[in-house]
Formats: sequence, C-alpha cells, structure tokens
Amino acid sequence: MVTLSKLQIGRYRNVVPDTSLRFTRGTNILLGPNGGGKTTLLNLISMVLSSDFSRVENEPLSVSYSLEFATCTLDVKLDIQPAPLPVRPGIAEETIREPAEYEYSIRLRDAETGVELTAIGNRAGMRHGNESKLRPAIPPFIPNFIVGVVALPLLQGRQGPARDAALKLMAALSWGVPRFDESLDGFEAMSGIVAQGRSGLPASMGFLIVQQKRLVIAHRSQGIPREIISCVRKQLDSGTVPSSVVLSHEQLHFLRSAVQMMGFPAGEYVAELQRKQSLADGSEELQYGQFGFRFSRADGSFLREGLLSYGQKRLLAFLYYLGMCPDSVIADELVNGFHHAWIARCVELIGKRQAFLSSQNPLLLDHLEFTSARDVRTRLIQCRLKDTSSGPQMVWGNMALREAQSFYSAYTAGIEHVGEILRSRGLW
Repeated sequence: MVTLSKLQIGRYRNVVPDTSLRFTRGTNILLGPNGGGKTTLLNLISMVLSSDFSRVENEPLSVSYSLEFATCTLDVKLDIQPAPLPVRPGIAEETIREPAEYEYSIRLRDAETGVELTAIGNRAGMRHGNESKLRPAIPPFIPNFIVGVVALPLLQGRQGPARDAALKLMAALSWGVPRFDESLDGFEAMSGIVAQGRSGLPASMGFLIVQQKRLVIAHRSQGIPREIISCVRKQLDSGTVPSSVVLSHEQLHFLRSAVQMMGFPAGEYVAELQRKQSLADGSEELQYGQFGFRFSRADGSFLREGLLSYGQKRLLAFLYYLGMCPDSVIADELVNGFHHAWIARCVELIGKRQAFLSSQNPLLLDHLEFTSARDVRTRLIQCRLKDTSSGPQMVWGNMALREAQSFYSAYTAGIEHVGEILRSRGLW
C-alpha cells in the first residue's frame, strides 16, 4: 500500500508559493468554499500518486513530495518549465511549442535492507547515483515515469536488496489513481458513453490479453478492476475464448456491493470480444471492450446501466473505482446524490485506503472519527481563495493547532455534529 505523507508546492498555478501539506494514512478531508481550489489540489494529488504529470506539461510546476510503501520511502523533487509559446508571424492562432524543460531528483530508501537509491534527470538524460554516463531521458509526462527511472534499470541483471527494493517500488506504483469526479464523468468513462474521460479516468477502458497454447502469458488493461482481469484469465486458461464475457455479482466484489446497496436481486458485468488476432510467434491477441452492466428486477426484467438514476450511476461508478484503486481514493464531492445509508457504506468500503475527499455535504463528515487534536490537524485541509495585489491566490494548509484543539474539544464533548462544530467556529 502506497501513501502520500507530505507535499510541498513551490509553484503551481495561483497557489501561494511554498505551500506545505501533511497527510494522514487514513481519510483526509478538503474543506473550503467554492473556488478555493479543492478540485485543483485533488488533481495534483492524482498526478503525484500516478507519477504522471502529462496534464501540466505546458505549465510551470515545482513540487516535492514523499511516498511511503512497504518498508520504503520515496522522496521526489520535480521542476517543470514549459518553453515559451511563440506565434508564427502572419498565421493567426497557429503556434509551435518546444518541449518543456524539466528536472527531477528521486531518492528511494528501504528501511528493511538499508538500501538507498538515487536518480536525477532532465531533458538531456538521467543517471543513477555516481554514474558518469547519462542514460536515455525519461520525461515525467508518461504514466508511472518513476518506475522507468528508478525500478526498471535496477532489474537488469541485478540481484539482492537493490532488486528487492525496485520490485517493491514497481508493486506500489503499478496503478494510476485518477480523481473520481463530482458529477457523472466517471460513470460515462466507465461505460464508454464519452470518447474522452474528462475526470482523469482513461478515455478507453478496454483490456487486451495475449495467450499462447491456451495459456494467458500477458495482459494489458487500462481502468479495469483487477478482479475482472482475474476472472477473464481463468476462463481463458480453461481453453475457452468467449465472444462475450459475462460476470455475475457473485464473482465481482464491487458489483456485489452495488447489487446489495441498490436493492437488486442480481447484476452482471458484460464485455464484448472486439478483436481476435494471431501473432507471428503463434500467440493470440484478444481485445475486449464495449462494457456494460445489467441488473435484474423482482419482476424478472432487466435494467441497463444507462437507465439507472443519477445517484445509482454515481454509486456504481464509485464502487467500480474502488475496484480499480486498491490503495488510494481521490474523490471530489463523493456524496453527491447519495442516501445517508450509502454514505456510511461507502466510507466503510474505503476501508484502510488512504483517501482524499472533498465534500460540501456535512453528512460525510459525521462518519469520520478523530483520535486527537494532532489527528484533526493532519486530516483536515483548508482551501480558500485570497485576494492579493497580484490577483487571487489559492491558500491551502493543514488546520492550525489552536483551531484543531478547539475542534477536538467540542468533538469529544459529543454535543454537536462535526459539520456544526466546523461551521460554528468558522472553520468551514
């Protein structure tokens, strides 16, 4: 399980320079009025946890952060400086941008083995430790770039503790963590209604499987819960190549939760075989897509996912999202359209994942538990907009210690709900 412990922002859009944030391993809540930058912060956290900064390739950025996983700590410092955007003379609106300049330093420490690995890189190339020769450059604009920078080179002919640390890193950062949006973007991307996932979810959620002599030897998937891939692999390993993959709620945990919470007798996930191709090495490539869901009703009829209510669509998409993200949750206005019983169950299903949630609905806050004023200070992130002589700036920060102590004192008294405590003290 990977967790983000701290994030320092030297420069990012109109965020106050040198902002420093600390996070708990459990649930972190972003508080503040509209326009305070909660979604902007969630998007930045998504980039950090996915090791993919492609969305800010053309923006100035300076951040440093620490990730913890297994017995390892990963410290990253990244600076991006986009090239100026020249306009070609005489051609209105047509522009040519040079590649962005970037520079990063990465340090991986394994407390169990004492191994410490370092890497630095820029457009010219990268190197590990005291290497004198530059390796080919790996830009921070590709998914999981840190795996390519640190882990993969260490696996080439290496054994021992260094290799073990690299494998831990690969296991921790092998899956991206998109932001679950405040509306239906996640549902639309999941069900293929839109061609481009606006919320950071993959635009085309298909999976490709390669099998040889009836045994699956590789698979590539994007935005697919692992348990779906596992079920499909079992079918293919048995020698069957289904033209349609149909998985019941009894086979998929996220779908079982959806059926139980929405009150349907049963539910199914369906994926269609879109392409089957024989390769030169004798293996076979299978491409599945056109996903869908159908739910049975008491009268024996079926309901497709497109006919679900707004709240049901968001719930199904969030449960699917939890299946995609085993370690972390980044959710914007999670409880939009949810019944209070669903809110309680979703908080329960988040479980031990590190979560970053925003909410204008106090019902979510009432399902949180706090153990100390220090716990309050770490878990509650305040986001607001401040007018300055140079324009509005987003101010982000952990709650001040005195405010956290005041909140915790009222919380332990047990008289007011969490939302009431925050509002009465001007903290939300």
